[in-house]
Amino acid sequence: MSEVAYGKRDLPAIKRKFRIYLLYAGTRIIADKFIGGSVNSILVYPAIDDKNKLADYINRLAWGFPSKENLSIFVTVSENLKDIDPKSLSATPNQRCYLNSLSNVVFIDENEARDKFNSDLILVTRTEAFRDPAIFLRLHKTMIIDPYCFSFEEANIWKDGYYKTFDKKEIEQFRSISKQNLSYLLEENKYKHKACCFATGPSFDRYKEFDYGDDCFKVICNSTVKNDTFLESVNGPDLLVFADPVFHFSPCEYSAQFRDHVLDVVREYGCFVMVPDMAMPLLLAHYPELKSKLIGMPSVRSLNIPSIDKFYVKKSSNILTFLMVPIASAVAKKVFIIGADGREPNEKYFWKHSSSVQYDDLMKTAFETHPSFFRDRDYKDYYETHCKYLEKLISYGESMGIQYYSLTPSYVPALNKRQIETGEE
Repeated sequence: MSEVAYGKRDLPAIKRKFRIYLLYAGTRIIADKFIGGSVNSILVYPAIDDKNKLADYINRLAWGFPSKENLSIFVTVSENLKDIDPKSLSATPNQRCYLNSLSNVVFIDENEARDKFNSDLILVTRTEAFRDPAIFLRLHKTMIIDPYCFSFEEANIWKDGYYKTFDKKEIEQFRSISKQNLSYLLEENKYKHKACCFATGPSFDRYKEFDYGDDCFKVICNSTVKNDTFLESVNGPDLLVFADPVFHFSPCEYSAQFRDHVLDVVREYGCFVMVPDMAMPLLLAHYPELKSKLIGMPSVRSLNIPSIDKFYVKKSSNILTFLMVPIASAVAKKVFIIGADGREPNEKYFWKHSSSVQYDDLMKTAFETHPSFFRDRDYKDYYETHCKYLEKLISYGESMGIQYYSLTPSYVPALNKRQIETGEE
């Protein structure tokens, strides 16, 4: 059992780090609005002085910033590592190797790095580097890739960072592809009167108790893709959604094996795939065969049931509220939910999952690749926020004439009070 994931939370320290992070992130966001632009050059700083650490960072870069025209990455290393061939390095045991596709990385020393501070983006390998005035004064164009920094900061970079290397015209092309694929999805499912969202809690395994019929729009999420028996039983999904930076958009072996199964499911059942819009370029770079099925969904701060004309959802940190319920509500007037069990009072993690839809043997690879993501999470606070927002989202849908039901028991108040027994609806 991982202490970093399941150990006691240091809540005062987490809250203190979060306040500091908000200051930092807020400064970066405001500055980006006024002086931001597409990223063509990246400086990795300060110097990496250990071969194993270098291999780790380079593999993360190879995954998160695939080689593309007009993108240069300058990695600061100590003198003894400068002449190493990046492709001669080996990925850590917890990560899938992406080094073979690497062609846009140049190793430089500390002196040369000083001439690269004008790069469009500075990826900071050690948080203490902000004591350097040259870095502090460029706060607006920094991102922290130190895996021990704070919570989701490092993990999100490998999901969203590549998006920054595209200009507005290219981003609009991604959006056009997404809207076209959404229109195909809505057209294919316009005669379906009900939708079912399959979450991954322990009660997911009760899926066999229900008859979905041909008029059901089936939305699956996350590692449900590994359960072949389930997929065959429901004749495949209509839509697969996922959004987590660690479990779905990381170089760790958990995430890599998940993506292998994503491709298998799309090939087998021809389902559509929906992810956050900022993750779309990364997925297409590694998996171009998804182009005709991939929908990158934008997110904002206001509630919405997505459509072609109103192409966005409200941002949230849980896949059920972020993508599953909104898109199910866009298709059908009755939405059923299975496997959203919620969190037991004495739970030490986010919540329990069904082992039939979890890569239990690979969890360690996620914990060790992104330690701060788990170390700095207040699971109880996360859960309470999720519960409140789910009630708000469902109430919003109900105000538009949509009905919501939980087919399985749940600790989540919004679902507990909407639970029905088999055959009621």
